[in-house]
Amino acid sequence: MMIGWIIFAIATVLVLVVRCTDQYGFASGAALLFIYPLMLLAATATGASGSVHAYWIGIAGVVVEFLLIGSMTMLLNPGVDAGSDPCTMLPGGWQLCATPDYSAIALYCGAGLIGALIGYGIGSLLRRHLRKADPV
Repeated sequence: MMIGWIIFAIATVLVLVVRCTDQYGFASGAALLFIYPLMLLAATATGASGSVHAYWIGIAGVVVEFLLIGSMTMLLNPGVDAGSDPCTMLPGGWQLCATPDYSAIALYCGAGLIGALIGYGIGSLLRRHLRKADPV
């Protein structure tokens, strides 16, 4: 299961680098919608082929996606007028708005969750096949 966590860490670092360097958010959205769920699938499948408790990788992946989507939809740059939205001022002039985009959160976290579930299923099948092939 350790290799699954390593794959998860690499995928998370890659998505964080894209998020921190993407000026407009298009690459971040594509990475979170397509690349991260596939990496999460690979990480969960690799972890589940060795341990039953690999579902923690999928849960951690969905939490990371939720936090990244929150950083894309709930934070406003300094100098941006929030209008009548209930926002809290953060240090440095950033604003944290309490009205997240739930449709974006459902879409992106749903994609990651589906990838993790498929990966867990594949890993469970591999674990079962490997146990039958090598009865010790």
